[in-house]
Amino acid sequence: MGVGKVEILSESPFCSFQGKLRKGLLKYGFPHSGAMDSVSMRGANYLVGNQEWSTCMELAVSGPKLEFKSNAVIAVTGADIECFLNDQSFPCNKAIVAKSGDQLHFGKFNTGFISYLAIQGGFFINEFLGSCSTLHHLNIGTNISKGLQVEFGESIQFESERHLPNHMKIIQPELLTLRTVSGVDVSEDEDSELYNQEFLVSPNSNRMGIRITAEKPIEIKEKEIISSGILKGTIQLPASGNPIIMTADHQTAGGYPRVASVITHDLDYLAQMPPNSKIRFRKIAVEKAVDLLRKREQKIGLLFD
Repeated sequence: MGVGKVEILSESPFCSFQGKLRKGLLKYGFPHSGAMDSVSMRGANYLVGNQEWSTCMELAVSGPKLEFKSNAVIAVTGADIECFLNDQSFPCNKAIVAKSGDQLHFGKFNTGFISYLAIQGGFFINEFLGSCSTLHHLNIGTNISKGLQVEFGESIQFESERHLPNHMKIIQPELLTLRTVSGVDVSEDEDSELYNQEFLVSPNSNRMGIRITAEKPIEIKEKEIISSGILKGTIQLPASGNPIIMTADHQTAGGYPRVASVITHDLDYLAQMPPNSKIRFRKIAVEKAVDLLRKREQKIGLLFD
């Protein structure tokens, strides 16, 4: 199979290559990593005809400038970011053709916070422990640096009529309600303050965790616990009383109480909430959380069958 190349002309420090999850290694201290918004990433792959978990470029805060050394079919999904090919704007959520010599760059985010660039054939990135996904704080993966030339699979065909289904387009409400299941380190009486107020997304957030601030910091009896396992979605409560929601690159153990867990289904919505966005929480049963995720994954899976 032939390959193409694309060169990074200017880098963006908060962008990274993300693809399939790095599974089975939590006990060794390696989180799953992967896309902050996995639905949007898979939507980009669908538009260009890739496999579901092909490696994409995750764009956060801003995007890099790229030059194509070969013809390519590309698509951008997720947040509504301004996209330009040779200074000509093009819309998100639609596959387009980039020709050899074309330059791609990005402007501001109009809505949302994270976008995904897919290229037909997928970016060819070296795997580490079964995944191409970047894990910055452990220096794992391929950094998007100026001068880097990345290979991608051969572009075979262009399906211009392929549209992104509505259920794979992002939702960014003024107030996002995140559904949770009960935590293991607090009683139902103690977690009431988590559900009785709104929170703001802190600018001091990253791929490890989303920090949120409360008008009334949460008070519980146990300020610290023996370091215990943490999963994506776990809501930890440090001494400040302002929770931290674990995300894609989370640490795998910690000593802050685990007051609840955001359900996997809703974490993609959280990823798209920019700093100072409003969120609140609502508790649901574990069985309901599992059912929501199962139905979503079945619907997405049908696109790639």
